[in-house]
Amino acid sequence: MKIIKFNTIIVLKTYILNKKCDNMVQEVFTGSLIYSHILPAILGFLSIIFLCNGIMDDNKIYTILGVVMFFSAGLLPFVILPIVLGV
Repeated sequence: MKIIKFNTIIVLKTYILNKKCDNMVQEVFTGSLIYSHILPAILGFLSIIFLCNGIMDDNKIYTILGVVMFFSAGLLPFVILPIVLGV
């Protein structure tokens, strides 16, 4: 009896781990990782640089571009991910 229970626990753990790996692979293939973690960080970093340059040089175009990029970095995942994931 103990051997059977031990084997079923191993099988269940292996099944759960495979399911988690399948979900991670699926996220990478659909591109949700790019749109939810990578692009917002890059856009946020660049927007801070544009904001600082625009404010320090009194350049309104860079300042406005920085503000637009900052808001798009925050809102872009909520717009693109439902389209990519089909939700």
